Amino acid sequence: MKLEVVLVYIYDSWNTLGCTNEKSFMEEFGTMPWLALPFRDSNCKKLQRVYLYPSELGGPQPDPSLVVIGPYGQYFEPFGASDVLMKFGSRGYPFTRKRGLHLQVETIKKVSLGMLWDPEPVFIRGCGSEVIFLSSMHV
Repeated sequence: MKLEVVLVYIYDSWNTLGCTNEKSFMEEFGTMPWLALPFRDSNCKKLQRVYLYPSELGGPQPDPSLVVIGPYGQYFEPFGASDVLMKFGSRGYPFTRKRGLHLQVETIKKVSLGMLWDPEPVFIRGCGSEVIFLSSMHV
């Protein structure tokens, strides 16, 4: 399966409300190595509604999203693609929940009983923080 990245420039999000124009779009697009939908493409407005952009004024700002769309326009992975990319990086390609699950299972398979029997186990989360078990805390 091939992957093509296409920038969809949602220009009325909370972050850009009132300060974005075609010139700023061209400047942003000029720094990127991928394709983009044209600035005033009607599909941008449709995607804006699907992903609830803009957020309500004064509310939380929307996060950038990665959406995988199949070759005939159907959503291949409408939710979770960003999570798979952030957690597994390029190993997560094609950034589907199924691929994320496969990689998570591979990680779990590496856990052995010996690791669990250790009186002072130390596990590291994906973000780098340690997991501390209540049984190892001295109160």
